[in-house]
Amino acid sequence: MPPVAGSPPCAECGFLAGDWTGRDARALFEGLGEWWALASAGLSAAAWSAAPPGGGASLLELGRRTLEVCATADRAPRPGGSAGPAVDPADRGSDEAAGLPERIAQAGTRAASFPGGSVGPGSLPPALLDAVHAVGHHQLQVGLALATLRLGTPPQTGRVDQVNASDGGVPKRAVGGGEVGRRGLVGDRQGDRRHHGRPFQALCLWSREVIDGWAAEGHPIGPGCAGENLTVSGIDWSTLRTATRLRIGSAVVELSWPAVPCAKQTRWFADGDISRMAYECNPGGVRWYAWVRETGAVHPGDPVCVRP
Repeated sequence: MPPVAGSPPCAECGFLAGDWTGRDARALFEGLGEWWALASAGLSAAAWSAAPPGGGASLLELGRRTLEVCATADRAPRPGGSAGPAVDPADRGSDEAAGLPERIAQAGTRAASFPGGSVGPGSLPPALLDAVHAVGHHQLQVGLALATLRLGTPPQTGRVDQVNASDGGVPKRAVGGGEVGRRGLVGDRQGDRRHHGRPFQALCLWSREVIDGWAAEGHPIGPGCAGENLTVSGIDWSTLRTATRLRIGSAVVELSWPAVPCAKQTRWFADGDISRMAYECNPGGVRWYAWVRETGAVHPGDPVCVRP
């Protein structure tokens, strides 16, 4: 039975139907091509087709399933409208992994063509909710496959240096810890709900070493300034990639997308150059958004473990 508002969360990926708005779903599908490109960066053709030891789908097969999910979403009835045009989901004429992210980007854009801004939590069509759930579940499976094949972020352990929250906007201030729910740190709020606060942006993480490095260069920046919820130390930030799973305190999170810097961050740099926080310019300096896969509690000093 397709998920509906009021259904319990998925025991594996944490999907909760009542959390999703039309705008959230649209953003998820529009970003799928980028997500796959980031998750598969640098992988060989053999890695794409290899199934993890002990079974499971190959990355290529998970990509094909994602294309099929995009077609399902594209055909989902629109609230107050008719179903969109069917999409040829898989481009079955080619099995080349190199072109898969581009095909997913095209299919995801078509799937996101429904009017998302006016559709609130609990009102999405069941077929669309089912597609959203499948996408998030596939992303979790990709992360597990990469880790099992030892192609993801290498296992390592750091610590929570600071937990940050605000009533909206930046900077976020240090707090003594808190509960991590499906939508993020309980008690924290985003002032801009148009670009923040989606289920795959539940938490924002950043590196204390990156922050301190820029502060040492004379930039007026510190923990919480750029809006991260968790300031983390001891993790080699340059090794992080999309789909990495981390246990932080008693919660489990999974990196989704690099956070895009905005003009609000300009004041933290003496030269006003926020491009140093952009993934395209400096992958090792970005803040990371994350899904919450398992809720829990987090406090300063808690271990941060990259899960194999």
